[in-house]
Amino acid sequence: MQKEVAADIRMIFNAPNREQAEAYLVEIVKKYEKIAPKLAD
Repeated sequence: MQKEVAADIRMIFNAPNREQAEAYLVEIVKKYEKIAPKLAD
């Protein structure tokens, strides 16, 4: 799971603009809400 989380975070930082980064962040938080609630906080 650690590599998957790192890849998801990298996707946020490599987004072409702030709006896209924020959209990725929302998606990733939803993705981890159930399987890693502390990560999603």
